[in-house]
Amino acid sequence: MSSNRKGIAAAITQPRALSDGDHEEDSTESMMLTRSQYQQLLSLLHSKETSSAMALLSVRQPSSSSPNPQVNNSCVSGMATCFSTSTHSSHPTHISPWIIDTSATDHMICCTSLFTSITTTVTYQVKLPNGQDVPVTHIGVVRLSEHLVLTHVLCVPSFNFNLLSAKYLTQHHSCCLIFLSNACFFQDLASWTMIGMGEVRTGLYHLLRSRVSPSALVDALPHLHPSTSFPSASATHTTSLCDLWHYRLRHISLSRLDLITDPIITHNRTFLNPIPCSICPLAKQRRVSFPTSAHAVLNNFDLVHCDIWGPNSVIAMDGSCFFLTIVDDHSRTTWVYMLRNKSDTKSCFMAFYSLIETQFQTKIKTVRSDNRAEFRMTIFFQAKSIIYQRSCVDTPQQNGRVERKHQHIMNIAQALMFQSHLPPQYWTNCVLTATYLINRTPTPLLHNKTPYESLFQTPPQYKHL
Repeated sequence: MSSNRKGIAAAITQPRALSDGDHEEDSTESMMLTRSQYQQLLSLLHSKETSSAMALLSVRQPSSSSPNPQVNNSCVSGMATCFSTSTHSSHPTHISPWIIDTSATDHMICCTSLFTSITTTVTYQVKLPNGQDVPVTHIGVVRLSEHLVLTHVLCVPSFNFNLLSAKYLTQHHSCCLIFLSNACFFQDLASWTMIGMGEVRTGLYHLLRSRVSPSALVDALPHLHPSTSFPSASATHTTSLCDLWHYRLRHISLSRLDLITDPIITHNRTFLNPIPCSICPLAKQRRVSFPTSAHAVLNNFDLVHCDIWGPNSVIAMDGSCFFLTIVDDHSRTTWVYMLRNKSDTKSCFMAFYSLIETQFQTKIKTVRSDNRAEFRMTIFFQAKSIIYQRSCVDTPQQNGRVERKHQHIMNIAQALMFQSHLPPQYWTNCVLTATYLINRTPTPLLHNKTPYESLFQTPPQYKHL
């Protein structure tokens, strides 16, 4: 068979050698073949090579009775190499699936060919949920797409699939995962576009390697629950027609909206929303609300709040223009001292301290006020071991307990003045009466008890009123 093949090859190469040189004289003696004849010769040659290879394979097939151990070893070695090759090719890139796992701590792959770059070669093991330990051979980077580049990916050759850790992905990428009943979406938190998608196959979320449309999530929602209307970012889908024109016309009031006679607006005014606009109060708010204080004391006079109100535009009958308000933080009892001048604050407070020390056999521990110079009684506070607390500059909210008490007192005082038809010069009498009544009015802050009862441990009497 070998001699036949050489003859055929010589017959093919002979006319080519003759045709290459123009100086040959006996060109008529060359063997000229047509295109169809040449194809037939190639087919015949291929069939002969195949039969020869099959005969050679049958001769070298290993057997247990073979007397030549070297032949057996080479064949077994060849079989082992072939088995190793088939094992490596059982995890090709386009077949091994990517499973989106919410319980996996790291990304894992089953084949090193998936790595874009290998960072480290390691020899440690990872524990599976069933308690089995499997070896890890490499750590590297895998690039799934333009927006999904996985770092610190573990290569576990014993796996038949790849794991995409949802926990690791959200911690090291600025994205969030949205799981639906039939799909999973990766959304970039910076641009709010879809950067990845998975679909449910055999009960697991499989990552799709195809390019994902930025509107994939919006397109998938109607197919998930066709009968359910999902909210949209557009105001036309989330608001009524009347509210829509309220938004378009710079949050116009309904009374002004009624004055517009355009048909497109008058037709939509019939669909009134009973819920008021939540944006209008925020736009009219002058400042952000101050956080509510959760501080509380355990005993009476552990903390007292002080502040000065005034001056009043009308001088009282006794010549007073100001009044000093003192509020006990624990019992919420209020004391008021009328002042002609702010400089009288020190003497009034010292008299109040003596009153508490004599009548209640206790001492004031802490005084809190604003930054007024009238409360800077450093020598007196040091002599009585009183802690003095001042609010920050331009922050009256820190002394808000007594600030709100001022407003409470003045509201009741004005109501009493209007009710009794007193001249404005008697406003001090109305303030003192209002304070007296406030101390005898139940308040929810004291579990519906009065400040008087919280201070004296007995309910007040009203028959003298």
